Amino acid sequence: ARPYLCSCSNGGNINQSSACYSCFWNYLEFAIFLQIMAFLALFFLALVSGCTLATQQMPRFQFSPSSKVLLSWSDTWEVGSSNMLSILTEGKHINIQVSVSGDRGESGLKRVLIYECPQSQAQRIDMDTLQSSLSPEHRCPNTIPFTVQAGNSENHFQLKMKASEVHYTQVASRRVKLVVRVEWSGGAIQSNPLFLYNFDPLGAFSVGKMGALDLKFLTPAAIKLMTRLNYSSPLDDQFPAVPFIESSISSFVKNSPEFVRSKITLGSSLYFDAGSCLHNQLGKATLFTSYYSKFDLRHQKLQKIMHLDVESGYLDFSACGLKQEITSFYHEKKPQYTIGICTIISFSGESEPYLKIQAADQRYSIDKVHYSGCPKWSTACKVAPNAKKTLTIMAGMDNTALVCPILCNDKSQTYQFFRDGNPLYASQKEEWTVIDGIRVSRTGNIIEFTPSVSSAHSGIYKCDAGSEHFFEFNVTVVSMPHFAVTYSSAASGIPSSESSGLLPEKVFAMEGESLSYNCTVMFSGLKSVTVEPTFYIPMVSNDKVNWDRLTDEAFRQKFSNGDSWMSVTTTSTSTSSKTLTMDVIRVPPANPSLGTNFSHRFECNASLNQFESVSQVGMSEYRTQTGADIFFLKRLTKNDFLINPNNNCSVQKCSVSNGAKFEFALSESTAAYLRDVGVEVSAYFMLDDLLLENVKSLFVKDASAIRFDAKTFTLTYKVLPISQEGVLNELQKRKNLTAVYNFRYQPKTALTNLRHNKSAYGSPSVALGQRDCRADKLCFYSTDFDLSNGLEFLRVDLAFLDTSLTEPGIASTSGVIVGVAIAACVALIVGLVAAYFMTRTPERAYLVEEKEIRLGHNPKAEAKNETFKDYVRAGAADNEDAPVQSVVGTKQMLNASIVSVPVRTTWSCRDCDMTRRQTAQTECACVVDIVTLIQVFTSGKTVHRC
Repeated sequence: ARPYLCSCSNGGNINQSSACYSCFWNYLEFAIFLQIMAFLALFFLALVSGCTLATQQMPRFQFSPSSKVLLSWSDTWEVGSSNMLSILTEGKHINIQVSVSGDRGESGLKRVLIYECPQSQAQRIDMDTLQSSLSPEHRCPNTIPFTVQAGNSENHFQLKMKASEVHYTQVASRRVKLVVRVEWSGGAIQSNPLFLYNFDPLGAFSVGKMGALDLKFLTPAAIKLMTRLNYSSPLDDQFPAVPFIESSISSFVKNSPEFVRSKITLGSSLYFDAGSCLHNQLGKATLFTSYYSKFDLRHQKLQKIMHLDVESGYLDFSACGLKQEITSFYHEKKPQYTIGICTIISFSGESEPYLKIQAADQRYSIDKVHYSGCPKWSTACKVAPNAKKTLTIMAGMDNTALVCPILCNDKSQTYQFFRDGNPLYASQKEEWTVIDGIRVSRTGNIIEFTPSVSSAHSGIYKCDAGSEHFFEFNVTVVSMPHFAVTYSSAASGIPSSESSGLLPEKVFAMEGESLSYNCTVMFSGLKSVTVEPTFYIPMVSNDKVNWDRLTDEAFRQKFSNGDSWMSVTTTSTSTSSKTLTMDVIRVPPANPSLGTNFSHRFECNASLNQFESVSQVGMSEYRTQTGADIFFLKRLTKNDFLINPNNNCSVQKCSVSNGAKFEFALSESTAAYLRDVGVEVSAYFMLDDLLLENVKSLFVKDASAIRFDAKTFTLTYKVLPISQEGVLNELQKRKNLTAVYNFRYQPKTALTNLRHNKSAYGSPSVALGQRDCRADKLCFYSTDFDLSNGLEFLRVDLAFLDTSLTEPGIASTSGVIVGVAIAACVALIVGLVAAYFMTRTPERAYLVEEKEIRLGHNPKAEAKNETFKDYVRAGAADNEDAPVQSVVGTKQMLNASIVSVPVRTTWSCRDCDMTRRQTAQTECACVVDIVTLIQVFTSGKTVHRC
């Protein structure tokens, strides 16, 4: 606050006001200080953020990849999967599963169901407040109402259909759009939509009554045919046709999206055990339908004598064949009072995605029906004139049937289907035989396309029966864009081979390495499929992790070094697939100033334009995606390792007696990151260019051992004290021991669409086998790649001392002998020294003094009476400078056996002075001990005894 209190008396001229000048500079200093602190804080935050975000995974929906499009009742909508649709009838339900993985901070998740009713704005339901015990509120009133309630577990909910109120002509265009949005403190994700249909109004449509009968969508001709089958026609009209479906309904089908036209079933049943149409038994009814999923063997044969085309509304039939069938069945059941006439609307499929049965009349009086047999029998066959020759099969929508439209008077006639000219033989033991994704009925006149069919199943299909040969269908399979496809085996419905276009779940990107990953979207019968990349980068804002969505261009700029370090390309390998490939020529290094590295979320997004989406599957939009988590790993340096300082043989003195120990480990921070992101670390030793563990001569009993701790990533090789010649010879002839760390994907990881380019490091070493990262598909980086570039310390020199080995027994005996000899020598020396000191006579006079006494001299008295005389250096008389140094002497005791001292009698000890010492050709010294005397004597000077 101080700068704001500063005022200038001179009007603000800081050059003339020292006070304001000082105050101004205080302000500048304070501002600069704040800027520096802010920069340091941002820099520190960037570093912390980089560490914090290193293992972050963007929240995402968890679901099972599938090419399925249509849900049946009681199916589960796994939120996050491709666009789907469900056609529910009143009272039926589907389950909703909302599973989310990834990091979303500490705030938790909020799940919201967003629904958009026909011709109205979107509304929200807080899914976390839903309960299972209370009566749920109806949504989308006055159109397609439904209810949502909590399920049996936290992530499961249930959506139940109520009675639809839309007009029958709008059931294919009016739908409910459902989207699930998951929100957390740092952002939100939103699912692909589910489109909810209700076709009940179509089945309830009525054109009036025929007596007590409610015609529903049946024509009077249809009711008459089912109740009074006494048709008598000449033999030349053996295969008549009657209008069976009301024309307005047929018109609706003709103008519906392709999935409706290919799968809808319309028709009626004649129920011979009158009761409720909702609970009739198939074995007691005769079906007059285009196709019904629950056809049994009798009804499959019934399709040989009649054919209903829903787009024209006509039923073509064999007069004799149908009359004979109904008459026989009528008399077999012998109804006493009434029969039932029911209408059926459904979608074909093994699990029956939709079914609605309603009553035209459940109690039709028995006295109003009449059936008579055919007077004349014939085996003739004829193609139904209204049969369609061009069909579109929608993949991913449960089984779709193809019924041979050849009609025969004799339902025991043999039928045969052909695919591209090859017969599809049905087993006579099983009701259905599966051949390459196609189910063939035992009767031979019906085949079904399973949901897994693809563009490979498009083509020409033919059927023949009796005199009619090769009715031809031109079949086009339409597959909505998806990233996974499964093909079935020829003999059963068990998947035998799978082709996946999904991105890998995880990609490990090592700094400086090159790699590529791709996704392949598969489809068929479509022209407007596009696939595009999307990138998500984690950023920290207000202590929250936000995932910024970036386009291809924005992502390039964020990591650009001014060169082409990456490329994204889209290729069309065929008319039924598109592949998007991300090529990283060199993984860019981390940017500490921005707090970012190459860790990100990469997604492939496939979509379809609105026209094709609506015309094919009745969806206002269609999209699907697959994603991968990309984890950045910085290039390893010495700081990423814990190296034993004794690894060098010269330090630990590798030898026969010591053996050796070599130990390497990753640092705790590096190891923790690798564990967090799921990298598997393996390690091994190389002895020169060989795999150490393959050198069998080193791994004899009690010789050496290798150990790798998978928890701490510690690699150890220990050589025990060497007792065998072969072990020593092997170690002495080798030069280097190298520790190699490999970074790998987890076992059983599918890497179909991921490739790490390791070609720059040469061909795999045969001696190393699968341990060599170049030969291991799961390995993406090895320290072996950088041994000559910063990781040289992982290679140590071997220098085992050249010590020869004898036999173990002899070596042991020699060691004992040497030890005893050394001990004896030491004892002898100690004994001699002790004897010397014990026999030595202290304070004994030297031999020189004893000799003087024997000659009659008394050295002590002489020394007492004599005085020292000044010494005049030779040449002093010639006026030369001759300094004199007097030396005071003391009695010396000199052992004559040690040193011989020449005596000059012209000088006496009185001439020596302690304060002066004359240095000339001779020197007079007073020596107090023998050590000093020896030092002076050995200097080369003459020492005179005092």
